[in-house]
Amino acid sequence: MTLDQPHDNNADPSPADHRAITPTNENDIMPPESTLKLWQDVGQGIDKNLTVVWKSAVDSLVEGRKYFGICHDARAFVEQYMSKILQILLEQIPQKIGQMEQNCVQESLYQGLLICLEDLKVKSAASEDDSQLVSVLALIFNKRLPFYKGSKHSWNNTWSGLPEIRIQLIDKFKVLRGFGHLTDYLEARIGTSGFPSAPDIKLLLDAGRDAVPGKKFEGKDEAKRILEDDIIGFAKAVMNNMELLTDEDLKKINIHEDLSNIRWGLQSIFQGLILSRRNEVYEFYAFCRNFSLKLITSQSLPLKLYGWETVNELVEISQEMAPPPRAFIVSGAGTDFVNGTYVYNTKVGEDGFAHPKADHSYEYIFTTDPTEPNVNAGRRKLTLFKCTMRSQQKWWFISEADEQQPGTDKDIDYYQQKSKKKEENFPPRTGWSTCRNAGLDPPPYLEPKGLVVPPGEEYNTVEHQMAKWAIENKVVELVLGSSIHREIVARSIRLIGFLVQMCTKDEPVNSAQFPDLVPNQYCLNSEHLNLAWKTCESKLDAAVSAQVYELLVSILPSLPDELAVNLLNTIRKSCNSNILEVAEFCFSLAKCSEVESLNLSEEVRDVLLKLLWSILTHPDVLILKCYEAIRSFMAQELTVEPRGSLLREEFIDQCKRTIIRNCNSASCDETEALRIIRLTRFVLEACPREQATIIIAHSKHEIANLMFDELNAYLRRKSSSDTPLLIKKTSSNLTVPEEFHHGIALETRLDNLRFVFGLSDTVQITLAQLNMLWELCTEPDDREALMVFLAKSSFDENPPSTMGPSQRDSIVRGSHQALTAAFSNEVGAYAFQKLFCSEEMHWEYLGPKAYESFQELFKHLSKPLRSTLTPSGPALDALWRICLYAGDDNVASQAMNDLLRVYCAFGESKRLSESNSTNAWTKRKTQQDIVLDPEETFSFKIFDCLAQVKKGLQSSIALSVRSAERCVRILNAAVGHNPNSQANVSILVKAHSIDSIHEILEYVPHGFRGQGCYKTIIAVARRTGSHQSSTSRNLPQSERISIQMHPLETLHSLKTKVANACNHPPHLVRAISMNNNTKNLNIEPENAIVGDLGINQGSEIVFLLASNPFPESQQTHALRQVERKSGLGPSEIFGGNGQGPTDEFFNALLEVLEALSQASFHATDTTESLVWDLLQSVPSNAGL
Repeated sequence: MTLDQPHDNNADPSPADHRAITPTNENDIMPPESTLKLWQDVGQGIDKNLTVVWKSAVDSLVEGRKYFGICHDARAFVEQYMSKILQILLEQIPQKIGQMEQNCVQESLYQGLLICLEDLKVKSAASEDDSQLVSVLALIFNKRLPFYKGSKHSWNNTWSGLPEIRIQLIDKFKVLRGFGHLTDYLEARIGTSGFPSAPDIKLLLDAGRDAVPGKKFEGKDEAKRILEDDIIGFAKAVMNNMELLTDEDLKKINIHEDLSNIRWGLQSIFQGLILSRRNEVYEFYAFCRNFSLKLITSQSLPLKLYGWETVNELVEISQEMAPPPRAFIVSGAGTDFVNGTYVYNTKVGEDGFAHPKADHSYEYIFTTDPTEPNVNAGRRKLTLFKCTMRSQQKWWFISEADEQQPGTDKDIDYYQQKSKKKEENFPPRTGWSTCRNAGLDPPPYLEPKGLVVPPGEEYNTVEHQMAKWAIENKVVELVLGSSIHREIVARSIRLIGFLVQMCTKDEPVNSAQFPDLVPNQYCLNSEHLNLAWKTCESKLDAAVSAQVYELLVSILPSLPDELAVNLLNTIRKSCNSNILEVAEFCFSLAKCSEVESLNLSEEVRDVLLKLLWSILTHPDVLILKCYEAIRSFMAQELTVEPRGSLLREEFIDQCKRTIIRNCNSASCDETEALRIIRLTRFVLEACPREQATIIIAHSKHEIANLMFDELNAYLRRKSSSDTPLLIKKTSSNLTVPEEFHHGIALETRLDNLRFVFGLSDTVQITLAQLNMLWELCTEPDDREALMVFLAKSSFDENPPSTMGPSQRDSIVRGSHQALTAAFSNEVGAYAFQKLFCSEEMHWEYLGPKAYESFQELFKHLSKPLRSTLTPSGPALDALWRICLYAGDDNVASQAMNDLLRVYCAFGESKRLSESNSTNAWTKRKTQQDIVLDPEETFSFKIFDCLAQVKKGLQSSIALSVRSAERCVRILNAAVGHNPNSQANVSILVKAHSIDSIHEILEYVPHGFRGQGCYKTIIAVARRTGSHQSSTSRNLPQSERISIQMHPLETLHSLKTKVANACNHPPHLVRAISMNNNTKNLNIEPENAIVGDLGINQGSEIVFLLASNPFPESQQTHALRQVERKSGLGPSEIFGGNGQGPTDEFFNALLEVLEALSQASFHATDTTESLVWDLLQSVPSNAGL
């Protein structure tokens, strides 16, 4: 038996089926005993084992249907067991049962369907009891049960069910007007507890969707409409019941499953009816909008949030249902003939609407100029169409189709675009790319024109109805009103963005023909935007405000210019009173621009930049946490041309006016004044180098001179004793403001001065301006800051040698600009000689930065000037003064090192010159001898300093103690004494070649004479190698030896002592490491002196006793051949004939010691100790 035998599925619907059972009176015949026994057996089998015999299942339902309306036992059996019987049958997988069993399942389902239909007819009235078989009907239509769905044996197999059986049952139910009877039944129970459950309604709605008449009913319009009316009536009954649900009812429903399933089921039915163009489709979406309004106006937050999910779904559906544009205007393409108007060429229905599921395409027909090169002349056709790739990805193309084989690889593609998900229906405006085989850059821009709708329907699309609903029901006001919630704001972004798109959606229509049609009537307006901003100003909740900022930022690029300008101006007006909120909005905009560049018109960008400028010029801007982000954002937007250039000049003019006002005022807000200086620098950095140079050179270097005058005015205000600096205290409750600091203010101004004068080589600081600054910066900190500025400004900067494109841009705009020197070489020389080297410089109050600037400025003087300043000039005298009088000990130490290097260079140059003069082969390398003035020699200077120190001590000058200490430190450094180690103890010994033992004795320091200088060290000797000699085979692998050594011994001498102690050849011994590998001795030359290596009392040195000669490295060989001969010789340090310290030297030193002992100052122990160390470090004096 098959389902098609009882009835023809394609027959026209009739009021009742010919096999329907009509109710009978109580006197009708009761079922026979065999039927009752059959029902009893089936019932017992199900109750005991949940099983049923195939044939019994069919027979029991056939008998049940036969007596359903005339026998109480039949109804009782059906209501109690039919659901269980069908459940068991539908759990069967068709692939695992035979054909007979499949037929039993089909016939049972068919009988059950007819029984359910009969019950619906009987109980359609409201006075009747509720049907218990509606859930059975839903079970029969459940497509997820195994008999319909089947199973998959592996991932690549298809489902093995019989879904067509379900469709046949639905068709039978539809033809028998089952949906009409179902409608009558539901309408009688709307708003009551007898209305079927949500899961059952969902299954019935799925059946309704599959029952929508299709191609089988083409040409049968009346029958088709009757069946559609039945399905629509059923859906309306469900919708009417939903409208009566209260908040309490909705709270009892699982809204995210049951309610959503019902909504989607309804939507699927009406989506299937779109092609019919029935008014009920639009009524359904009106119902959906009203139901969403009911949810979003609920007092329950979960219902509100769910309601906003439904609103977003409706927005998406309305956009998907939008009719296609009537044409696209293609412009801006590099391939010129591609530009033009592409007209819709897909088939349009008789009603004037395009098919909603059609693949839309457009064509552009044009005639080419035969004289145009590289272009085929004649009539040509370009097509704008969508193509589904093998990956199922949708691509749009602008192509010239091949006449013989269109749609193949023989087409000529000019431009293409990969569609985003949910944006595949129509060609996108932007995002096109060029096909390299035919197209030319740049890619085109597409502008849609008109809609494919009948005349007069342009403003009546589902999109327009959605927008009208939102505006008339004040949905935006609900979002931003008094009950605002951040989650609701977040969910409303889709709708508000949609309303923004509706601002420019419409094109004017024929007003004479359609006078009532107003374009863009329902869309976002200024009142909505002002309400959003007022919400931010209310300061109710920071989280809510942040969400509103995100909302405004997301729609700003899409707003029409008028709305965007009004919004930004409104925000700008509230800048003074709500700086924090304004800054947070701009900060959100800045973060958005980091992800995707803002596509703003020139007018909107102008207003935005003025808004950002209002923030940066606000008194409280520096205490904003987002200040740096906003500053960077404005710098980025300022570079956008062509308006950027004009706005930069406008902002510079504003800064100039404020600076002039501050310069002419006896007092001003110093925090504000400093901020304007920084802003001026900020705008200049945003300018291209060419524009910045023009701005600085404009009006006789007005901006450069103005920056100098402002610095001059600031220093004068600070130096004025009767006018304290005016520092405005912030009155806001923002973060704690940074305290005004004069040092930062001065350094900032000097740094800006360096920038302005370094941008253009046509403007330089004059000698008069330099002297003015020097006279005003009298305080030590000010003087040091000025010295740093002069040093930095004395040379031309060079750009980085290697850089990427972004770094090249930063050279043009930003802090990496290569600046030129801010003053001429003459002014630089004057600054060094007359200011830095002046005797009036009080180095006791200056720190490391001042000395670094001294070095930097000297380094950047011209080479001839440096060579003339050093041997006899202010530079050397200044170095001596810094060594003796610097208050910072590190500065003094660095100056001492530099001083000794200078004198060592003089001595080396002199020795090299003497050597070359005696060698004819090297005369070509002879250097010019630098002749020192006798009074500039080291020995003369140090003796003079010692004499001055003695006088100072005798005159009780406090600084003389420090000067005494510095003199002795200089001498210690000259002879190579290091108080922290024994390194360099032999500098006098190594300074020159020594030819005899007498010369050695002359140069040995006094502290290294006598047995007390010897040190005891531990030598660990380790034998290696498998080929040991017969004499050493019985010796231990490792030995520890105590060895006496003198600090002036060489490493070779130490190695020889170890070789002798271990009875090992000296050339097979090598020092490896010292003190647990803290020092590597393997790389040291053998003539290295142990005192230089840091070998002290108790040091442990590991020696390697090898069986084979060591390989000698080139580096070690070179080190052995070269003996260091640097430093000052004895004659250069002590004067005289170079035989060591003279009597005059010792007399001067002892006189200083005596003066120190008689001085009334304390803390002279350090100096006395240094003197003693010096005496130990120089050769002995027999006369002493």
